[in-house]
Amino acid sequence: SCYLYSGMESTQTVLLTHGDTCTEIPPQFKINAFSSSKIPVSISDDINRIYGVQFHPEVNLTTNGKSIIRNFLFNISKCAASFTLESRLTTCYEHIQHSVEPTSTLITLVSGGIDSTVCAVLINKALPNHTKFFFFIDNGFLRKNEGIEVKKNLKEMGIDVHIIDAKFDFLNGTTFIAPCLDGKQIYEEVGPLRLVFNPEQKRSIIGDMFMTVVENTAQKLQLNFDHCILVQGSLIYKHPRHSET
Repeated sequence: SCYLYSGMESTQTVLLTHGDTCTEIPPQFKINAFSSSKIPVSISDDINRIYGVQFHPEVNLTTNGKSIIRNFLFNISKCAASFTLESRLTTCYEHIQHSVEPTSTLITLVSGGIDSTVCAVLINKALPNHTKFFFFIDNGFLRKNEGIEVKKNLKEMGIDVHIIDAKFDFLNGTTFIAPCLDGKQIYEEVGPLRLVFNPEQKRSIIGDMFMTVVENTAQKLQLNFDHCILVQGSLIYKHPRHSET
């Protein structure tokens, strides 16, 4: 009787990997399905159209997972099937083009991961006439030949990557932290990184060194770093001096 399973048989094969179980549900909810071991795996509040499942409808091992998702999107949520990858690309290109001045210089940090690679490709295609630099920073903590592989893969996508060898910069890197003592913040230097064991201090040094290496490289390329746009595909530590970028 649950809208989530409209048009489906009463017994379904699903992937259930959770160790947690639901032992009590709110009064307005009802249990729609149990596992073979009698654990509740689906609840709903049909009046308010709120649904919860304790299995994975998004994986192939859930035989009719696509039907469950389709029921939720189109029968329950009344979504329109108008989304396409082409329209998403157009939206991304337009957003980038409207966000960047025609005379801006862009520095994009790439790691070879999904986030930064997608970001780099979007920037490269959305802004073909802009001055763009793509930096891959070798901090000494990478897999063997990882930088070479990243450069090769991005080259095939039309992106020329500058590999920056900063291994010793990172190993000898330091930063300033401000522990709060008696209500006052007093900055103290920590490092070098190779002698630091505290994980939060390591994180601060590595994040700070990334920005320092980027700024130093920009200066070597005779770029005015304060007027460059720094592009990244995922969150990294941001030094206060570079907050405007």
